[in-house]
Amino acid sequence: MSNMFFNDGRRGNFKITSGNRSNWNNERCVADRKLGDTTERYFLPILNSWFNTKFDIDKSGWRVFDLVDKRNKIAVEIKTRRCKSDKFHHTMIGESKWKESRKLGLKGYKTYLFIKFTDCIKFMQFPVMLQDGMFIKEGGCYHRGKPELKNHLYIPMEYFEDFRDYPNIIDFLEN
Repeated sequence: MSNMFFNDGRRGNFKITSGNRSNWNNERCVADRKLGDTTERYFLPILNSWFNTKFDIDKSGWRVFDLVDKRNKIAVEIKTRRCKSDKFHHTMIGESKWKESRKLGLKGYKTYLFIKFTDCIKFMQFPVMLQDGMFIKEGGCYHRGKPELKNHLYIPMEYFEDFRDYPNIIDFLEN
């Protein structure tokens, strides 16, 4: 059974608990979703300027990438973490995001991952192939009522750049 909720005009779903799925209607899930939505709205004008483009923001709440510019073929995934960037040696993102970035790459897209940590913003261009130290493994979180386990891409933090170091995409690409 699926229900709908709306967060500042953005549709979202929550799923009733079944098997390995969380109840998407508990306080932590709603708080996590609102935090993510707030971060995306915060980033939209910043990334429009940084990439010198006009992104379409996802209104459904379930598109694989949060921001997409079909004209310039750029896709951006934005994540928010409740820890400092140096807390873990790796960060993880669902394997499906990486697989979708590869599919978009075959269509000529450049795909990026931005992560807002409590101390900074880090980013990287999604790799086409797994680089040294990257691996796929089952993992997830346990803080939303039930284990949320699936395959994740684990990325060493050394692959990320500090967003403050690059005034725009051209400066990043020229380095």
